Amino acid sequence: MRLFAVLLAAIMSAVISVPALAAPTAEQTVRLEALKAAADAIDPAAETERNYAAWEAALAYAKSIYPYDHPEVVNVDAELAIPEYYRGDVEAAIARTERSVEALSLHLPEYRAALISSQNALVVFYMKTGRTADAVNMADAVLAQRRAQHTAAPDDPTAMKQLGAALLNAANAANEVGAYERSVSLIDEAVTIAPRLKGTVPGAIQWYAMRPIYLDRAGQPERAFRAALEAVEAGKAMLPERHQFQALLNNTLGGLAAKRGLLADAEAAQRRAVDIMQDVGPERQETYSYQATLAGTLIARGKPEEALALLESVIPPLEDQLGPEADNVLLAKRHLGEAHLAIGNLEAARTSARAVLDVHEAINEAAHRDRLAASSLLARIEERAGDPAAAYAAYHPAQEARRAVFPEENADRIAGEVRLGQLAAAAGVGDPRWALAAADRLAALRHELAASGQLAGESLAEIDEGLVWALEAALLTNDPQDVFTAAARLLPTRADRAVRAAALRMELGPAARAELRVVQDRREERLRLSRMYLSELANGASPARLAELNGRISALRADDADAVAAGLATEDALPTLTAVQNSLTSGEALLLAVPARDHTAIVLVQPDNVVVRASPLAACDVAVLVADARAALGVDGAARGVLANMPGSAAAFNFQPVSALHDALLGGNIAHALEDVRHLRIAASGALSRLPFAMLAPRPASGTLSDADWLIRHRSLSTVVSLSALPAAAGPAETRAGRVVAVGAPNFSGLTPGGQAVLLRSAGASRLEDLPPLPAAAAELAAIATAISARDTVLLTADGADEASVSAALTPPADVIAFATHGLLEGEIAGLSEPALALSPSAGGDGFLTASEIAALDMDAAWVILSACNTGGPDRTDAAGLTGLASSFLYAGARNLLVSHWQVADDVAADLTVPTVRGAVTGDRDAAEALRQAMLALIDSGDARKAHPALWAPFVHVGTGSRTYTR
Repeated sequence: MRLFAVLLAAIMSAVISVPALAAPTAEQTVRLEALKAAADAIDPAAETERNYAAWEAALAYAKSIYPYDHPEVVNVDAELAIPEYYRGDVEAAIARTERSVEALSLHLPEYRAALISSQNALVVFYMKTGRTADAVNMADAVLAQRRAQHTAAPDDPTAMKQLGAALLNAANAANEVGAYERSVSLIDEAVTIAPRLKGTVPGAIQWYAMRPIYLDRAGQPERAFRAALEAVEAGKAMLPERHQFQALLNNTLGGLAAKRGLLADAEAAQRRAVDIMQDVGPERQETYSYQATLAGTLIARGKPEEALALLESVIPPLEDQLGPEADNVLLAKRHLGEAHLAIGNLEAARTSARAVLDVHEAINEAAHRDRLAASSLLARIEERAGDPAAAYAAYHPAQEARRAVFPEENADRIAGEVRLGQLAAAAGVGDPRWALAAADRLAALRHELAASGQLAGESLAEIDEGLVWALEAALLTNDPQDVFTAAARLLPTRADRAVRAAALRMELGPAARAELRVVQDRREERLRLSRMYLSELANGASPARLAELNGRISALRADDADAVAAGLATEDALPTLTAVQNSLTSGEALLLAVPARDHTAIVLVQPDNVVVRASPLAACDVAVLVADARAALGVDGAARGVLANMPGSAAAFNFQPVSALHDALLGGNIAHALEDVRHLRIAASGALSRLPFAMLAPRPASGTLSDADWLIRHRSLSTVVSLSALPAAAGPAETRAGRVVAVGAPNFSGLTPGGQAVLLRSAGASRLEDLPPLPAAAAELAAIATAISARDTVLLTADGADEASVSAALTPPADVIAFATHGLLEGEIAGLSEPALALSPSAGGDGFLTASEIAALDMDAAWVILSACNTGGPDRTDAAGLTGLASSFLYAGARNLLVSHWQVADDVAADLTVPTVRGAVTGDRDAAEALRQAMLALIDSGDARKAHPALWAPFVHVGTGSRTYTR
């Protein structure tokens, strides 16, 4: 601060007397200017060493024609600080620049411009090393002078670039002290300058790159996401593909993706950033910083061991280059604490978190975002260590700081109120309903943001995190209404949105329905394209492709906001507990299973009773158990495709994860309440949405798999994807025309289907034409049609199962639509960017009926049977189950689904689908009971292979709550 005051006084007064300057010859001056221009033309970020060498050459010549302390020499010497900074030697850059500032301040006003340039550089260096107060003061002084220069010469490119750089630095300084609105205003001004500059200006990319960060921190998530896309477009247009600032853009976009829960996309973008920086300079501080950012995403994706190893390798060199108080160093150390916490090393986690918080408390304001995050981490560690009072003490000051700085409607502030209330209740110093009241505000904010179009992708991380803590608080009350409400708020996924959208349309007349469908379709397409953009960016899509996608997104964004709001506002929130109870019949129950941070909330709702259980399994524990259960089935990872030789003994099947989930979810008071339940509807979130509950069972003492006490033995099961559909009023039964559409057994290669049967209806190939035929599929479809005795059957197989024929057949109303083909997840076939069903390729179609193409259909189908692999899978990696093909069919108009959670054996599929459809449509029994009986028939068939849950358990019945029909 003292240095700044001295320098500022010198700038303003300019009264110091200095000796007359020596004058070189005109020829020498021209040569020096040429050397300076040549050095200035070299991008220091992309070609650091070449830039440094060029400025060294200019400095050597300047010293040959001027005295060593001449301001011209000082000015050239100052330029070496920039490549030093990009080398990672920030302290050397600071020392060099401070010397130049002190020397140049003696030669005003002639060297005022050079002095300001050095001061502007110091702002960056100070920010990088945590000297925030010095940076803020100097940034404001520099900005005032740059504005004056630009006002005097508004069309001068140099003045424009210098003003833009000053605006960026001032915005960064404002952001560091929590003045988010000011940082947005400043960076917006900088971005307006960029289009006026001629040619490539690498520095301008930083203006674009930082804008989404500041917008996001200012609570403007939609503008932030748009700005991130614009930044990528600008980078593609202005810079080489492997330029350092391309890494900055990818890192920024990855951070925004992570905030929306798009963790796979975030990891891909951040890995791309690290990959680019490895080429630029593997030992540069940016490379280490981006690796630390990547580590944070790895922790969120459940990869703490990988993150820990990465952090332990980058923190020492990063600290050597930037110093212990630098923001990036503190961020890396905070992630180190998070990694230790995720692994269970509580003492190491506490040590890291406490050290980081101590530094922040010494150098940063109370509301500094990283100081708040460090406080939150320490509170989490103390809570995990069993000391809720210490956790509350750690978190309380952070929330006080949020209240002082953030507006009342800020999502982070409201989420903080939820967390503080939950910690207060756990510590015995507050009522948990304090947290629940704040959660009501948070849920209202989420609804408001969605209805007004303020969310570009998924829910904001702050909101989701707050609602998770609200569930933990509700469990402390043990009040069924509180726990039901808190758990239900965490259930909605894309599948829920699809059901609500379709139900809303059905309430309207034809004209209004068509109008609303247009609004809904544009929103869904916008979300799909936004996710696709992130995915393709991470995979190195061309500038032309990204520009095309961004153009399509922008066109969809031009929708009338009022129309969008009107269409979404009527998509009501959750039903009441009483309404759900009234929708259930005797012998029926609804089970909510929702993993939270430290527990899994179980709510069993019956017509006259509600039972609550707080399972000790945290969300991370549930994820591990579900992954292990799927591994035991042989349907994930390296074990995929082993369904051909399933053993029949219980000893050969790993019951540990299955029994652990059974006991945690269905034990205790839940087990007692289930005794009289004949039909159980299940609404599960997180990892639980990817596992059929039918295969849950206690660990058997011995025997065969057919002897195991599977949950399906005791009651029928249905999957609920939208609670809002449950209380639908029962109207008169539908009278249907008895129409069936059966599609499958496609001809992938143009040859007549035949040959050896394949076991699995999943990809197993890199191209569509390499997919093997499915000889049992045609017989399955014929059996379905025969079982229903439909008056009108449309059978599309072999070459007839092409896109055009299938799309045309799906539009008229149908009792049953059945597919028997290969089901494909995103990426299973080269170039496939979303889930799809495989059809026969034709001149007018590529052979893929994709999720987005299905969603675009206008269907009226009582039943859709998807007898293919993974048709109940996610729309992308890390997403919840039933968000891919299942969601698309529900959105298009299907009311009941039969979908699979993993590979389907071609020779077994018909044993499950045909009886289920027969029972559901002919009225012999309801769909869930029909599926249950089909499963039991396989388990008890005497065939040891078919008794394995990998064969009998993949399918689940998904019902929307809509009424059934008679024919």
